Amino acid sequence: MPDKRSAAIRRRIAPFTPLVLMLEEQGGAFYRVELKLAFDMNAGAAIQERTADPKMNFRGYMLTHFRTWANISEPMLLKAMFWGAVLAHHPEYNSDEGFDTVGTFIQENNSEEILEAIEKAYLAYLPKERAEELLKLKAKAKAEEVAKLKGDGAETDVPLDGTNQTSPSAGSRSGPSPDTTSELKVSTNSAG
Repeated sequence: MPDKRSAAIRRRIAPFTPLVLMLEEQGGAFYRVELKLAFDMNAGAAIQERTADPKMNFRGYMLTHFRTWANISEPMLLKAMFWGAVLAHHPEYNSDEGFDTVGTFIQENNSEEILEAIEKAYLAYLPKERAEELLKLKAKAKAEEVAKLKGDGAETDVPLDGTNQTSPSAGSRSGPSPDTTSELKVSTNSAG
């Protein structure tokens, strides 16, 4: 009977979003870093583990939660999301040193580019229908934000459950303000 443990293990390689960063070093020299960002369950678990705080009884940020995307601009979460998205195609970063190294790649002049690549990688991870739904909700939220800035009409709530239902806002709402959230403002999981 053949030993089943010796059989080759085939790992699924997640679709990726390319990201090229030109990073400035001391003295003004630049170097190029080419990364492939991708999400899979391993990335989600790594991010959750990195962001967990047992002392605060916080299980960590989860990819499917609204709170994650609403707070992605926070330095530790941005670093963790970027690091998690790097791991599938660059396992050499899967260490404390790798986590810290990825953090050095994030600079004020490239953070928006990194956020955009993280969003694209996450959308590539989702089933097509769910990704399309999130893009529609994102476009709607963006249009409402523009209308709010222009003073046009009443603001409507963006549902967290992925439905297309809207309701006029009548006063204050709890939760993050659309003005302080990242471009990807919603998730279809309302447990955030």
